[in-house]
Amino acid sequence: MREIMLNEDNLKSIALTSKARGESHKLAKWLDKVDQKLDQENEEDYDIISSGDINASTARSSAGVSYRRSIPFHMKQSAAAMRSMSRNSDSFHDPRGLSNIDHFQYTPSQREVGADGTFPPPIDYPPKISYDFLGNCSRCQKSGAKLAIVLRAPPQPTGTGDAKNLPPIGSMSKLTYPLAMGNYPEMDIIPDTIVCETCAVDMAPTATAPANVAVLPLRYYSMNRNYWIDRVDKATERRFHRSDLPPVFFGILLTKIERIATSSLVNSDLHNALRWMTDLLESDAVLQADTLQKFQSPLILSYPLDGFVAANTVLSNSGALTEEQRKPVVLLRFLYHLLENYRAYEKNNSAVQLYAAKFLILTDKPQCSQSLFEWDPWQQFCPGFKKVEELRRYLARKNIAMDRYRLSLSVADLLDTPFLSAASLADFKKLGPLFQWIEDEAGHAIAVFVHYMLRLDVGECAPDAQFKKLRERQEVEKALADPKALSVEVVRRSIEPLPAL
Repeated sequence: MREIMLNEDNLKSIALTSKARGESHKLAKWLDKVDQKLDQENEEDYDIISSGDINASTARSSAGVSYRRSIPFHMKQSAAAMRSMSRNSDSFHDPRGLSNIDHFQYTPSQREVGADGTFPPPIDYPPKISYDFLGNCSRCQKSGAKLAIVLRAPPQPTGTGDAKNLPPIGSMSKLTYPLAMGNYPEMDIIPDTIVCETCAVDMAPTATAPANVAVLPLRYYSMNRNYWIDRVDKATERRFHRSDLPPVFFGILLTKIERIATSSLVNSDLHNALRWMTDLLESDAVLQADTLQKFQSPLILSYPLDGFVAANTVLSNSGALTEEQRKPVVLLRFLYHLLENYRAYEKNNSAVQLYAAKFLILTDKPQCSQSLFEWDPWQQFCPGFKKVEELRRYLARKNIAMDRYRLSLSVADLLDTPFLSAASLADFKKLGPLFQWIEDEAGHAIAVFVHYMLRLDVGECAPDAQFKKLRERQEVEKALADPKALSVEVVRRSIEPLPAL
């Protein structure tokens, strides 16, 4: 039965044959039995998405497997589609009269959207699942209405370099890091209000309202995928390849959710709608496959931090990888972040300043201030020395030990150094427990890595190559294999092979 219900060609053939023979009623009876069997087998796995419980994450965490992602759920979707195809003489009629909701021309999928650009037709939905998002219209104040988002034109570039690495307009570029696009100002396409479909018609893009680019009715994503993608493609000015638009839009949604969560004027319906949309977008096979493949490859380490956080959100909700499987990768991404910033500091500063940075980070100085890092005084102090040897001799005269090394480095120790900013730490903290354990328990492992990063000469190479060489060191490999098991004595033995500062 699965082979029939999950194959699109099979669905079409059965439905159209039934319709041609005038046997739609027989097909309907068979589909009723299919629905009944699926309901019996999966009653406990329902993850109900309804207007009364928009945020399904609570239900998902308590109920376990999400019904909407299960095979039976997709089989019920298929059954509903077969009913529609076998009964309707015109699969793309528009009984609600909403064909004028978008005045822009585009090229829709003939499978999912009418040739005139109208909304997808209603079909017989499986029971217990709500496919439209309902809520209060912020324009006409109607309650319990089917809502839509009027995507707006993105802000004009400021010319300050914010658009670095953002593909040009109309380029339809294939992306290496699609989940990292949400933080660009040019991707701020979601307004601060949400309206009903009737008001959305009035707000549709016209010559007098060019800022409104496209209307996106909040209809179920998997059944209207191309319709969603067409709107997002238009609003993002066709910068991205269509295959990248689901993860791009997912990143945009997460960024908007973060922004309105910290705003004093929070629209609860908009917030819930965006959560609903991200919940649906996660299930897109392209998004999950892309994310999972990159998460298990070295590419994830160089993934921009905001995109890395988005990837973890997808994986967390999809259950593709467990939390324990993702924790070591988060640690590696944190260490790679330190390495990237170290290399940037090395490139932009003198050898004396670099040595001073290493000294401040790696040496234990009980005779100094309780603050481990005092960068401003050191930055003013270092230019007085032209060579590293001069600085070494000065420190020796002051009886400051240069071989009493720190054997633990916490995240707090690294904060506000050139290697870790408060903004970057805030991004890592968005990962919740995936990062919290690093703050609490990985200080010894961080110390081993940072000692090797700052003291081991690996020759001229790119950051990713240096990171690979560091991880190949037996001492580093052991430290990262079980960070929680390290002791001070193990760290001491691990860094003994390194040259002195």
